[in-house]
Amino acid sequence: MKKMLAAFFGFFFVGIGAASILILSLSSDLPKMIKVEDYEPLLVSEVFDREGNKIGEFFREKRMLVPYNEIPEGFIQAFTAAEDASFFHHGGINYIATLRALLANIRAGRKVQGASTITMQVARSILLSPEKTYSRKIKEIMLSFRMENNLTKQEILYLYLNQIYLGQGAYGIGAAADIYFRKPLNELTLPEVAILAGLPQAPSRYSPISNPSAAKERQRYVLSRMSEEGYITAAEAEQAASTPVQVYVRKNYKELAPYYLETVRQLLVKKLGEVAVLDKGLKVYTGLDLKKQIEAQKQVRLGLRKLDKRQGFRGPKANITQTEQVAEFLLKTRDELMDDASPIRTIRADGSLEDKGKLNLTGLDKEGKSLPNLPPYV
Repeated sequence: MKKMLAAFFGFFFVGIGAASILILSLSSDLPKMIKVEDYEPLLVSEVFDREGNKIGEFFREKRMLVPYNEIPEGFIQAFTAAEDASFFHHGGINYIATLRALLANIRAGRKVQGASTITMQVARSILLSPEKTYSRKIKEIMLSFRMENNLTKQEILYLYLNQIYLGQGAYGIGAAADIYFRKPLNELTLPEVAILAGLPQAPSRYSPISNPSAAKERQRYVLSRMSEEGYITAAEAEQAASTPVQVYVRKNYKELAPYYLETVRQLLVKKLGEVAVLDKGLKVYTGLDLKKQIEAQKQVRLGLRKLDKRQGFRGPKANITQTEQVAEFLLKTRDELMDDASPIRTIRADGSLEDKGKLNLTGLDKEGKSLPNLPPYV
């Protein structure tokens, strides 16, 4: 019995010693603790015409920095309810959620549930490399404790809501509101806020652009969590879930005045350097008359088309013989034309998209004659 106790305590103290050495080793390799005033994320430089209309952007990451005091309370409620309900109470680690996730993963035999707090997500995103190793996970936990001891909860949320990736090239809630809804933060409705709050877990999977049904399901989850946390009533959650939401396909500013914009970029890079132009969030005001520029570009395109007609027929781009190939080509053409015609997508309460309209090209050749055996095309 004495030998067993001695062996137990021997292994126990050896384990404690090994863990202490590992922690000391990892501690010496931790990055410097960030302060809010040191946070300098990559920002978007915006270019405007003479009337103040935005005509272009230069950036590496699409981000619009939003001070904490300008973040609507609804965003804080939605994101904490969905991502970390005990954020204002824990010290960086949610032990109950960690244990629950561990048991779920053991039962499943693979990772099916995570337990990262908002603090841990900030540590991972800003201070650590993206590699997935046990040592990095331990560093993430250690940094989370440090952040909780050195930063306020409001400062951690400020970093989180400005740093997090939300799909469609949007970093932070400011850029996401602009890209998905073309609105400033304070004009977003509860259904729209819930859409954004559902994105951090998997921006592609829950994208309202490419996967509206999954986005709607995730939105309902966020609203349900907000109701459970007492931020909204069950009736408000149901009303928000039943409200159609309009989202926008990302705007391509390069199409407004591409050559003018490229000339501006080259001049700025030459004068200020690439880092300033792409990373520092400059506001660039130009003398461009956008209406005249667009009209000039239109006339150039018309002239080129007339010139192309005078060149004569140069043969087909491709020969399509199979019915399936014809249908595929028509569907692709319809989607491209509809995308150009309407940048808005409306998500219904059931997660489906409102019909973008019909483009009836099926069964017509260039002379207007009917082609046989083609599937209905709507």
